[in-house]
Amino acid sequence: MRIALLGADETTPAIVRAIVAGEPFELSGACELEEAPSAAADAVLAEAGSLRRFDAWEALLDGEVADAVVVARAGDEDLRAEQLRKLIQTCVPVLASHPVVCSMLIYYELDMIRRDTGGLIVPYLPDRHHPAVIALAQLVAGAGQSPLGAVEQLV
Repeated sequence: MRIALLGADETTPAIVRAIVAGEPFELSGACELEEAPSAAADAVLAEAGSLRRFDAWEALLDGEVADAVVVARAGDEDLRAEQLRKLIQTCVPVLASHPVVCSMLIYYELDMIRRDTGGLIVPYLPDRHHPAVIALAQLVAGAGQSPLGAVEQLV
């Protein structure tokens, strides 16, 4: 599976490390690394070694250069939201840093597009399996036996 990068942030180097180490995966290239924070871009380049650069992010839309795209946070959230809209509309599978944008309205819009097109977008949540998160989930699930007691949610 060929995977391309759209930008870089603090989570991207770990993803690149996994892509480079994984046999079924190939890092096909990147675009917008110049706009990424220099520490993130440097770390990506250190993990990837040589990396093909795409001049325009639209090259990621046609499936010729990548089978999936890793999307990082960017300084220009409006541009990143538009890029995500187009990637999902063209059914390019996306692994997105979370949060990739700050506005919840964008997520609702992206989900509506995803439902209409059948596209795939997966949030990258590396802390989901952190021991502290697992322990907290067990405390919440334990309700009556938990030192927290019953946990209630108000919506």
